[in-house]
Amino acid sequence: MDIEFDNLSDLPSDVTEKILSFLPMKEAVRTSILSSKWRYKWAILPDLVFDELGFPGVLYKHDKLVKMVDHVLFLLIGPINKVKLSHKGLNGTADIDRWILHLSRNSMREFIFRFWKKPEYKMPSCLFSCQDLVHLEFCNCLLKPPRTFKGFKSLKKLEIESVTLTQDEFENLVVCCPLLKYLTMMFHQAQD
Repeated sequence: MDIEFDNLSDLPSDVTEKILSFLPMKEAVRTSILSSKWRYKWAILPDLVFDELGFPGVLYKHDKLVKMVDHVLFLLIGPINKVKLSHKGLNGTADIDRWILHLSRNSMREFIFRFWKKPEYKMPSCLFSCQDLVHLEFCNCLLKPPRTFKGFKSLKKLEIESVTLTQDEFENLVVCCPLLKYLTMMFHQAQD
C-alpha cells in the first residue's frame, strides 16, 4: 500500500503567502485547484494588482475582466495593502464605482487607478473617506472631494496625471495632507 503525501499543502502559511505574492493575481487564484487546503489561500493576499500583466488574455473582454475582479474582491479575506486598477479593458463605471466602494471599507494603504477610456472617470466620494491611505495615484480622473473632506491624514505620496479638479480643491487636497512628502503632477495638452 502506497501512501501519497501532499507536501505542497503542508507548507507553512508564511511560505505559501510568499509563493502567492510572486504570482500575478490571475495565477494566484488558479492555485485554488491544487488541493482543498489551497482553495482560498490566495484570498489573503494583501496586494491586488489588476493590470494587463496580471490579466493579459482579457484585454478587450470587459465582462470577463469584471467577473474576475468581482471574484477576487468579494472573496478576499484580511487587510488590503495595495490595490492597482489599471487595465485597458475597464470601461464600465458602475462596476468600478462598486469596487471602489468595497475597497473604501477595507482600510487599504495604497491605491493606484489609471483609467484609459474617454471621458475621464469621476472618482466616487467614498474614496475620500479612506484615512489609512499612504500612497494615491490617479490618471484620467475627475476628482470632486465632498464638502466634508478633511484630508488624508496618513498620505505621504500623491501622483496625479491628467486629473481634473479646481484650484481650490487641489489646494485643499494638498494642505489637508499633513504627512505629504511627494507630489507628482502631469497634465497633457490636447493636440488640435
